[in-house]
Amino acid sequence: MAVYLPPGFQADVSRALVEVVGCAPDRADALAARAVPAGLARDLERARRWPFHRTDGIAATARRVAAVIAGREDEGFHTSRTAELCEALAGLDLALRDDSAFCEAYIKGETASPPQEVAAVMALSNRLVETHGGRVRRRSAPRIEGRMRQIHASRTVSWSEVLSDVVQDV
Repeated sequence: MAVYLPPGFQADVSRALVEVVGCAPDRADALAARAVPAGLARDLERARRWPFHRTDGIAATARRVAAVIAGREDEGFHTSRTAELCEALAGLDLALRDDSAFCEAYIKGETASPPQEVAAVMALSNRLVETHGGRVRRRSAPRIEGRMRQIHASRTVSWSEVLSDVVQDV
C-alpha cells in the first residue's frame, strides 16, 4: 500500500514517541523510521489524517507503534497477539481464519491496529461473503472498511458499535 506521508510527519511521530511514550530521542527517530517499512504505514496514514484523535491520532499511534516494534523482539509475542485476536473475534462469534491477511499482519506485528478493529473487519468480511458472496466482498470491502475507520475516527464509539452501524447498510 502506497501511503503519502508529508514532509515532517516522521518528525511528528518521533516527537510523539519522545513526549508521550518517553523514548530517548535517538530511539524515537529509529522507531519512526522503522514504522513505515515495518508495515505500519496504514496506521501512520490514519494518524496523519486525524492527528488529535484519541485512538488514531499521532500520540496514540506512537504508543502502539512503539509497543508493536519493541514487542516483536519478545518471546511469546505472536502467541499473546494471537490470544488477543482470538478473544476479540470470539466476542463477535468468529474464529481465527488462516486465510486472512489482516489477521496475519496483526499477529506478526505488521499493523498497530487494535484487535477489536481486526475483528470488526473480519466480521464485515464474513457478513459480505455470507450475504453477497466473495466477489462482492473483494470489490466492496475496502470502501466499507474505510467508512468504518472514518466513523470510528469521527465519533467516540467502539469498533463493535461501528460494525453494527455499517452492517445495517450491507
